[in-house]
Amino acid sequence: SPDSSGGLTSAPASPSSWSRRSKFLLGTSVCLVLCSLALATAGVVGLASSGNLPFDLPWMKKEDGEQMQSTDELKRADAGLDGEVDVLPEPEVVVVGDSEVVVGPEVGTAEDQAEPPEGQAAAATVAAAPTEVILSGPRTFSVDWVIKEYEDMEADVGDTIEFFYAPFHNLFIHPSNDCKKKDRILISRPADRFGSYTFTPEDAGTQVTFTCDISNGEHCRAGQILHV
Repeated sequence: SPDSSGGLTSAPASPSSWSRRSKFLLGTSVCLVLCSLALATAGVVGLASSGNLPFDLPWMKKEDGEQMQSTDELKRADAGLDGEVDVLPEPEVVVVGDSEVVVGPEVGTAEDQAEPPEGQAAAATVAAAPTEVILSGPRTFSVDWVIKEYEDMEADVGDTIEFFYAPFHNLFIHPSNDCKKKDRILISRPADRFGSYTFTPEDAGTQVTFTCDISNGEHCRAGQILHV
């Protein structure tokens, strides 16, 4: 409205106008508060559903007063592990004599571990150490055939004995088992420089005597005789 100077002045706000503004501001504040609470509640529920919430909310209760699944149970459910999980007790260490024996689920008692049933240890030993049979084949013995004394030898059926010598020796078998030439068997002559014999089944349990009969048996009597 015009004032005394001819200008315009604003009319004072009426009480009804202030009431409408207050109601608008109050309503806006309430809406902001409610939206903030809704967003906060949604965030907390989301954390609880994912199992990342380190505590249980007061309203997350069952009607019978029991709490809902804990954070670990939620994680197991997310991993697909349904049902209860059996937790085995920790094993107990018991001292038996000078050794420690662990006693726990499916381990047995200290007496069972310290003293196995009679015969069980022997059976385990047999199973761990199977019998190994080693078959030996025919052997070959080499003899430097010179004038000297020889120690008796042992051979099996199928073994072979070889004699190497200079051209002034020979090789015979004496059935007399001494230097007597009766029924002697020639094996090799001086020019051969080599003689060999393979033991046969007929030789089993007997003694085979090899000699050198050079100089009418002088070499044999000087010690060049071998009993096998």
